[in-house]
Amino acid sequence: MQIPPSPVTGTPIPVRAALSVVTDADGQIRSCNRAFLELFEPASGQLAGMSFTDALRLTEKQPFREAAARSLQEPQNPCSLELQGRDRHGRRLAMQWELTVLLEASGVPGGFCLQGWEIPSLGRPQQEGLRLDDPLLLGARSLQTFYTMYANIPAVVYEYIFRRDGSEGFNYLSPSVEKVFGVAPAQYMDFQQYLHPEDREIVRLKNAHARQSLEPFHFEGRIQVPGKGTIWHLAQSRFSHYTPQGDIIFSGIIIDLTERKKMEEKLRENEAQLRGLVNSVKDYAIFMLDPRGYVATWNQGAAHITGFAAAEAIGLHYSLFLPSTEGEVPGPDQLLSQTAAAGRCEAEGWRIRKDGSRFWANSILTALYDREGKLSGFQDVTRDISERRQAQQALQESNERYLYAVKATSDAIYEWDLIEGKFHRGEGFFRLFGYRELVLSSSRFEERIHPEDREAVLEGLREAMSHRQSRWEDTYRFLCADNGYKPVLNRACLIHDASGRLVKMIGAIRDLSEQKRLEEKLKQEQEQQKSQIIRAIIEAQENERREISYELHDNINQVLATCKLLLDLAEKNPAASRDYILRCSQNISQIIKEIRHISSSLTPYALRDIGLVDAVRDLADRINETGKLTMVVRIENGFDEQRVSPEIQMSAFRIIQEKTNNVLRHAGASELLIELRLQDGGLLMDLRDNGQGFDRDKIRKGSGLYHIQNRVEHHRGLMTLETAPGKGCHLTVSLPL
Repeated sequence: MQIPPSPVTGTPIPVRAALSVVTDADGQIRSCNRAFLELFEPASGQLAGMSFTDALRLTEKQPFREAAARSLQEPQNPCSLELQGRDRHGRRLAMQWELTVLLEASGVPGGFCLQGWEIPSLGRPQQEGLRLDDPLLLGARSLQTFYTMYANIPAVVYEYIFRRDGSEGFNYLSPSVEKVFGVAPAQYMDFQQYLHPEDREIVRLKNAHARQSLEPFHFEGRIQVPGKGTIWHLAQSRFSHYTPQGDIIFSGIIIDLTERKKMEEKLRENEAQLRGLVNSVKDYAIFMLDPRGYVATWNQGAAHITGFAAAEAIGLHYSLFLPSTEGEVPGPDQLLSQTAAAGRCEAEGWRIRKDGSRFWANSILTALYDREGKLSGFQDVTRDISERRQAQQALQESNERYLYAVKATSDAIYEWDLIEGKFHRGEGFFRLFGYRELVLSSSRFEERIHPEDREAVLEGLREAMSHRQSRWEDTYRFLCADNGYKPVLNRACLIHDASGRLVKMIGAIRDLSEQKRLEEKLKQEQEQQKSQIIRAIIEAQENERREISYELHDNINQVLATCKLLLDLAEKNPAASRDYILRCSQNISQIIKEIRHISSSLTPYALRDIGLVDAVRDLADRINETGKLTMVVRIENGFDEQRVSPEIQMSAFRIIQEKTNNVLRHAGASELLIELRLQDGGLLMDLRDNGQGFDRDKIRKGSGLYHIQNRVEHHRGLMTLETAPGKGCHLTVSLPL
């Protein structure tokens, strides 16, 4: 009896195999037949997820790895190998295995199918071997039962027959054909009439070639279905067996690709939009390099910054844009090698324009890899920061000039006679502050210090005098002749007489206006850049969590639910163990529940549906169910969460999640109190636990508090943390509405 093909890959399983195993691409067991289970089931009873080589207790694993590598290189050719292993009782076994690569619908290897049988010379007598008619090896006692199991899967299982008399057609079509294509199996038998006219000839040629060569049949094309229009489908099959009459049968699968085609078209549109966006950027040079370092793409920003048009730049080597290097500075080839090894490299340095001029640039070079991990090229993002560098150099040179002026000139030099109470100043006071008086009284000089700075400056000066310090300096705001204030740096030497009495101060005052302006500008740029980085990190985290959540909830859960359905159907098979199937069903149900729980943790869809308050309460209920921690949620009367933006609600929920995780992992607390209220135009969160606390001076801030602080700073909020050993932890966060 011929085993039907796999509903996922279309790969037929030869009937001669007594042992049958399906693994993923990493060799982890996904399923096996009863014969394999009886022979190699571990004491834990969990074969699923175990490595195939570990399950067989191989004395040498390298032959299997080499066979798997050969099969991946030539997936159309099954690979045979002998392996020495031991069964679960420790008895030595010699086994012959045939390894076949399972291909996904996209043609990408998705795993392996292994069929094996025992070589009796080293193992048990041949008559004690496992039966070839094992019910689970065949999947059911009849093809009809197997086809019934395939009736509800989202793919069409079929057998295609080439008869000796020259006729051909479908020998079997599963009922899924009506769900997928809207055509009854009896109508689909003459499928040529449903093929798109442009595809009919190539299908005929592929059928003829498969019949003659017995090679796999693979076709992706269009079907015209009345009432549904044009449907894209994938048909693939492999030679299954000869019938006693000499007919040739191929077993395979048909999958509806219409939605995938739509998604691919949408992806192409998105890629085109992305290319257009990248190409339109003029402030950044964004271009791609091939693995050897030659330019493959070139955007408008690259043309604007370097002067090379795209037609001129594409095909040039990366080294043409970098000046010659000597010493410790890495050259172009070394820079590419370092990037390929590290994955990313950021550097500042000179770059060359088309006209030969140079500009100072910040470049981020990123290595790109294909699915096999092979280097496919590089991406370079370069920004001209010549003006910023000039500003930094100007600031540095300005500071140096001020220092030299204080040391070498009389600019703003003064002498303060503390005995007579007189302040003698140099000509620099006129240039800096506009005062023409040569001598000022001490009191008049003190009056020109800004009122908000005066007491602190004089207190610092009195402290320096009382401790007989030899130097003193301070910064403050000084009143100019035009009634405006300038920030200044006052440095002075304190001169004492023989008795140790302070008699005189000689110093220099430097105008810090330009320096303060540049520092404030640099600070604003840094704050803006930090805000952008924090926003990008938060958005990337949320997108990643959302994508993982959708993948778990919409894909894996459905696959596991399908497995549960198949096991429930197998329960009706008298040859199967009812208790085993029921346990599997319960395990799968639990896995589905856990996946949903993970999905809820990664992306709080409850927050989107029911709001912040109910989402926090739902989180508390789930934590309280575990018994590990008691969470108490208190909400201010009249709390109106409609006043809180979705972005603030999301950040508030993430902060509560981070705090909860920290308490569970590190605090050793039994209770966590969460209070929410609206206060002073913001959302106030008060989070207290009765855990062990910690010494902030000895323990560095963990990643959880770091993420909380980043979110608070991103929204320009406020955060306070009160903790001490044995006194729990009190976190207060305020986010503006």
